[in-house]
Amino acid sequence: MWQKNEHDLAVGNVIGSNIFNSLAVLSIPAFFGPTAVESAVIMRDIPVMLGLTLAILMMGRHADGSGRVLRWQGALLLTTFVAYQIWLYVAG
Repeated sequence: MWQKNEHDLAVGNVIGSNIFNSLAVLSIPAFFGPTAVESAVIMRDIPVMLGLTLAILMMGRHADGSGRVLRWQGALLLTTFVAYQIWLYVAG
């Protein structure tokens, strides 16, 4: 099977992706000129991103030190993502 049991790599990818998106991707438009940030981004999107990042960090810290995200925890994250996407669609 393709699984290599590198759980730290998966968690690092999630955290690294969030940091890269926050610092690099969001700052590129600033090179082209000032832009306004909607209050919904600050009040809704950033707290959700930070909350889910903290949730996956806490899920990866088990008492046994395995660093594994369990299947039900992954399902919870997926359900949260789908609910968030529905929330964005309804709000828009």
